[in-house]
Amino acid sequence: LVRLPNGERRERRKVAGRVLANIRNSRETEGHSQQDEPFNSPSGAYRLRHGERAGSIVRSRVLDVEKALAGLPPVEGAPTVLFLLPYLAVGGAEALLETLVKGLRSRFRVLVVTTDPHMVSLGTTDNRFRALTPPVYTLGDWLPPPAIPSTINHLIRRWNVESLVCWNGNVYFYDAVKSIKERFPSLRIINQLSNHRGGWIDHYCPTVVNSTDLHIAVNSEIARALEVDRSVPAEKNSTIHHGVTIPPTRTDEERTALRQHRREQLGLPRDDLVVGTFIRMHEQKR
Repeated sequence: LVRLPNGERRERRKVAGRVLANIRNSRETEGHSQQDEPFNSPSGAYRLRHGERAGSIVRSRVLDVEKALAGLPPVEGAPTVLFLLPYLAVGGAEALLETLVKGLRSRFRVLVVTTDPHMVSLGTTDNRFRALTPPVYTLGDWLPPPAIPSTINHLIRRWNVESLVCWNGNVYFYDAVKSIKERFPSLRIINQLSNHRGGWIDHYCPTVVNSTDLHIAVNSEIARALEVDRSVPAEKNSTIHHGVTIPPTRTDEERTALRQHRREQLGLPRDDLVVGTFIRMHEQKR
């Protein structure tokens, strides 16, 4: 069930016939006032019928995508890996994955799947990934949350996915990894972890450890935390350091010319001492 906000919560204006991208879920229980129920998670886009008023109940049905599309045959082709992310922002995780996809695409079929609604403030790299590998599915942007699990199951079956890699953390993955393993017991499930204290490692529990075939730590400190604090067996605990593309070395003349060009761009004096710090001030970076 989804409910329109009442007039006190939002500005009063006609919405009939318009697409509302962010109507929110609301539970309806016996003996409980629907008007008093707080809003919960976003539920996607809905087109309202004429005559709907503030406080109206909009009933929607979410189909099981895997069952609805069960008649579609699997797509034959190269061995397939599915990378699962929350979204495709502009950041280090996406840059690393882009380099990895470039190296894999000649031998493997690569799917990139995201589960969360994209935030404009983070920028986007989805078109860059589509240029490398066409099967890019930004599920959180066009599906209600209840439809995402069955859609991922459909993609795994449809594309004959052999390996699923959780890249850069994903809430859905930690919640669903056990059910994914039970549904696809031959699927190789891999989780990459980039922190040893706080963040995604706090989602680790015996279910996650046992349902995941390989845990990739990006440094030795994380690998130790997985082994000591989370009881990950040595044979399922691997350390793979980030591979970063190193730009070509510039000559002294090239560095001087570039330095002066950047000073001109920023309106800085030619010979003054300048100290710069470049960071991204965002909640994601804590």
